[in-house]
Amino acid sequence: MKPIYLWLCLLIMIVTSILTGAQPLEWNTNGQLTELSWKVLWYSRIPRTISIVLAGSSMSVAGMLMQAISQNRFAAPSTVGTIESAKFGLLMSLWIFPQVTLQQKLMSSFIFAVLLTGLFFFVLVKIKVKQVWTIPLFGMIYGQIIGSIASAIAYRFDLVQSMSSWQQGNFSLIQVGSYEWLWLTLILLSLIWVLRRPLTIMQLGEVASLNLGIAYQRMKWLVIAGVCLICAVNVMIVGTLPFIGVIIPNLVRMTFSDSMQQSLPIVMLSGSLFVLICDILARTLIAPYELPVSLLITFIGGIFFLSMLFSRRGATSA
Repeated sequence: MKPIYLWLCLLIMIVTSILTGAQPLEWNTNGQLTELSWKVLWYSRIPRTISIVLAGSSMSVAGMLMQAISQNRFAAPSTVGTIESAKFGLLMSLWIFPQVTLQQKLMSSFIFAVLLTGLFFFVLVKIKVKQVWTIPLFGMIYGQIIGSIASAIAYRFDLVQSMSSWQQGNFSLIQVGSYEWLWLTLILLSLIWVLRRPLTIMQLGEVASLNLGIAYQRMKWLVIAGVCLICAVNVMIVGTLPFIGVIIPNLVRMTFSDSMQQSLPIVMLSGSLFVLICDILARTLIAPYELPVSLLITFIGGIFFLSMLFSRRGATSA
């Protein structure tokens, strides 16, 4: 599909997202929106749609960056423990600060995500992984261990209800005043856009990057910090959106290009479009009730992830 068609689909889905919801938009006899509809539009539908676009694009790019620094197509924030680490940091902020602010939550989530994701990559270097499926397998076990520790702390200190709000991605509570931190991901995406050429070179590995003048280790930690900040913001505002970082970059790689420099805008565009479609389905499948969008993303992403594993195994066997 040509990029122009993706842009057209995105525009259609944005309009559909704004018009879809339990409260229908109504027009008065003068052909203008009623006061109630204006409030629904301004305070709920538009912030929700902006949040979906930002979350979808940023989490997709986060997966792409993880794959670039690990040279593994299965790597993503949800398969290397970064998402669980960010949730663990949020939980710790509630435990440490009695009257926690959003800034403290974000900082705690970011710090724990960087530390625990850094530990994952440190161990990865030490064990010298040879099979591509080892990274997601090891990463998901690592994430489950972090999640188990977080759950134990949540049960011990009566924080289970707070923790449950991060377990599933959901845009139904997004409104004016609750989503603005997501604009930070737009700044990060802009920085990634500026750095797209050295990031493309990093896809070739450490030796090739050093030969081409890229400070590989410094860039690697910069990428990890950027990915962790993206995950911390998204988990804090909308909850967990699993597998997007695996699905979208690999689909774009298969249909457009393997070069990050060329595929970065397509990944951003496709990530937003995918989450918009899933969110509209989540709002309409059991209307007037609503499913958490992460259920649909997990279902589609899980099937895609398994198909990738089996196709890779088949190719290796052949």
